Amino acid sequence: MLNEKKNATPAGPLASLIRRLMKFLEVPDSSLKYPRHSFDTTMTAPHRLLASLTGISLLLCSCAVSTPQTRIERNPGAFESLSARQQGLVERGLIEKGMPKKGVILALGNPAGRANGYRNGKDFERWTYARLRPHYRQNFYGSYGGCRGHRRYRGYGIGFAPSIEYYPTRSATVWFHRDKVDFWERVGPTL
Repeated sequence: MLNEKKNATPAGPLASLIRRLMKFLEVPDSSLKYPRHSFDTTMTAPHRLLASLTGISLLLCSCAVSTPQTRIERNPGAFESLSARQQGLVERGLIEKGMPKKGVILALGNPAGRANGYRNGKDFERWTYARLRPHYRQNFYGSYGGCRGHRRYRGYGIGFAPSIEYYPTRSATVWFHRDKVDFWERVGPTL
């Protein structure tokens, strides 16, 4: 009885899903068994599979594009609280003087930076928006030595290779007074 618990196979819907994935990936079912009180720090096949799936899902979630339409779908109450004119502007990703902060978030998204201050006798809040701008350049490279597979070889190479780097640049700034848009500016093409 003690040996059965020691090498027990996990049960339940999650374990069933893992077994199916392991079968698909041709991982032996015996690797799913684990000792009850093991202090082994190496990852077993199910743990590697679970870690891989978690990493892939996090990567895909972080690559989601945020558009005015997706922000409106996530916050329908905030969208409906705007006037008809402001709703039309938000759908096109535009803002106007007097628009509340929630309308600006729906139209432009969350700002990259926020600042508070005092100017011309009144308090204000400034939101700064940024985007990534590509920078293209040609690189010269040189190399010596290397390996192909498990065999090493000696050699050298030189050449030019293009590269693209992305730098954050300011794309818009919005000033608020009493939680309403007082002034804004855009830099370059629309967001």
